[in-house]
Amino acid sequence: MSRRPLTTLCDDPKGIYRVDYRLDLPLANPSNDAPGTEPRGRLPRIRRVFSLALNWETSMKKFAVIALVACSGTFCVGAEPTSSLPRSTPEAQGVDSSGIVSFVETANKTLDSLHSLMIVRHGQVVAEGWWAPYSADARHSLFSLSKSFTSTAVGLAVAEGKLSVDDEVLKFFPEDAPAEPSKNLKAMRVSDLLRMSTGHQSEPTRPDDKSWTKHFLAQTVEHKPGTHFLYNTSATYMLSAIVQKVTGKTVLDYLRPRLFEPLGIENPSWGTSPQGISLGGYGLSIRTEDIARFGQLYLRKGCLLYTSRCV
Repeated sequence: MSRRPLTTLCDDPKGIYRVDYRLDLPLANPSNDAPGTEPRGRLPRIRRVFSLALNWETSMKKFAVIALVACSGTFCVGAEPTSSLPRSTPEAQGVDSSGIVSFVETANKTLDSLHSLMIVRHGQVVAEGWWAPYSADARHSLFSLSKSFTSTAVGLAVAEGKLSVDDEVLKFFPEDAPAEPSKNLKAMRVSDLLRMSTGHQSEPTRPDDKSWTKHFLAQTVEHKPGTHFLYNTSATYMLSAIVQKVTGKTVLDYLRPRLFEPLGIENPSWGTSPQGISLGGYGLSIRTEDIARFGQLYLRKGCLLYTSRCV
């Protein structure tokens, strides 16, 4: 990695001190981040520019990060925030701005690639930025963070009385069940899917030429459900399939009026299986700030920021 100053703009009327650095780093290939896909490779090492917009506090000789902007060539992808989350300086929210700068510089030195950074404190965005070619308006494939949205859909469906976490998984898929299901498979419940304690010794695959639900149920369940943890993306897919069974909608469509629209998350997309079921465990694409809003929702125990309305 090489890093050298490009330009310095100081002492403007607004007190903005800008330092640009040129960074030569490998960058994730955006074409590999399409909804419903796993990462498949990297682009060759390419040049990009990372710019820190800082508020210079002359009395304290400290940098307070206001925004982080990523540029590459003729592309400047740091857009003005279009969402409703309020902005603040780090110090106003009790955050040491020099620590943020240190984190960004350390990340640039040690990580192959980053898409974005947003730091929220007390409901206020105190730092934000996007590495080229990403931008504030770009939707990012969340990979396993998608699981949190699928679990939220399950919780909402439970609240609406459409299912219970104690329901047996086989109850929802009689047409896909084995002719003679094992004792452990019969004992598997929705709660086991949520906790990734289905009892599998290895994660069931998701072959393109088969029904994923039927294939999941056909796998041997070596352990009693609830007694053995295994990271299991296929289990989250089954949760997505269950929500679709009981609501008649994909998780994406089910969450639109219940979660996405109340949070102001616009035009989310989610890949689907060959059977037309939201992938559940990965494949949701939303913006960086949408993720921050989702996190704030949980911090506020399901209530929207600056309102008494709860989801």
